[in-house]
Amino acid sequence: MVARSMEFAAPRVSTRRWHVSPLVDSVAYHWGWLLALVPMSMLGDSREDYLVLWVLVLALNFAHRHLTLPIVYCDREVFARHPVRFTVFPIAMFGLFLAQPVLRSSGSFEVVLITAATISGAWGIWHTLQQKYGILRLYAVKSEVPDSRRPPPWVDRLLVHGWLPLWVIFLGTAYRDTVDAGFARARLFLEPVMDALPSLTPWLLPAAAALAAMSVALFLRYEWRGNRFGNPARLFMGLGTASLSLCFLIFDPVKVFLAYTFSHAIEYFVFVWAYQRKRYAVPSDRPSLMKRMLTHPAPYYGGFLVVFGGVYVIMKYWGVRIAPGGERLDFAGISGAHWIYYWGIAQSMIHFYYDGFLWKMRSAETRANV
Repeated sequence: MVARSMEFAAPRVSTRRWHVSPLVDSVAYHWGWLLALVPMSMLGDSREDYLVLWVLVLALNFAHRHLTLPIVYCDREVFARHPVRFTVFPIAMFGLFLAQPVLRSSGSFEVVLITAATISGAWGIWHTLQQKYGILRLYAVKSEVPDSRRPPPWVDRLLVHGWLPLWVIFLGTAYRDTVDAGFARARLFLEPVMDALPSLTPWLLPAAAALAAMSVALFLRYEWRGNRFGNPARLFMGLGTASLSLCFLIFDPVKVFLAYTFSHAIEYFVFVWAYQRKRYAVPSDRPSLMKRMLTHPAPYYGGFLVVFGGVYVIMKYWGVRIAPGGERLDFAGISGAHWIYYWGIAQSMIHFYYDGFLWKMRSAETRANV
């Protein structure tokens, strides 16, 4: 049984129920967040106590957002699907990024930055939740359960998004200082909400808790009605997602947030690897640059992590954690840490934008390769 769980099908063979294999799916999609949350929870509450894990998770998250770029620009067929979308928006974001030295001299820079950071953060939360919803729908399609007995999409949406009101109300009240510190740039937008929560919490908290509990109950009800809990891939994905959501109410929310970020990045890396493994398994007379780079996938993905993760760590922490007391990295009068922050906002928006139409399950090409 253990050996079977570690095996996964040949590239062009579609597996029943699972995306890759029971073991890979469980570690990457269902319970991967435990790999970050458990060790962090065993360490102290100060960031210094789990600093190495903090940096590694953020570097991994930074790296995963760049995986889309070679998919789009190193494969002619992919770029040809949406040439305008793949040109106009990234040029605009890249232009705004390069214009930072000029924009910083403007009196309205701080408001623009706060707005951009808030949009990026809110879009990131939506994007992260939508990825989990997408994996649940992927499992529904692969389940071989007739359409009439499949859980409807709204059940999966409710399971994934139904915890948001409870997070906002609970964390905004019990961890006000933590929220203010973690989202300092968005304080302009968050403060009115945070100020109103204490008086509304006695009324809203029970309703939000009931909504979260109902989302889990409805998910389990439809899973039982559809196949008597006979689809472990969907069941574990749903329970794993709900368990991670529940952790925000039990553990240090900063650590849970990092675990959520880690989970999202691992999911994305594995999903992209599985997609590309199938897509580029077919021989081609004129292989794209992407296909040629993936001739040796381990060095490609490993190198990708090292390069982009390394750039993040060096730019962000040089002169602070790396070579403390040394001369900081400056470009055009702006520190490396600020440049990496501005690029993080611009690139995250490009990443979220592309993913909004690259991985649609209604696309025949996407379905064929997942």
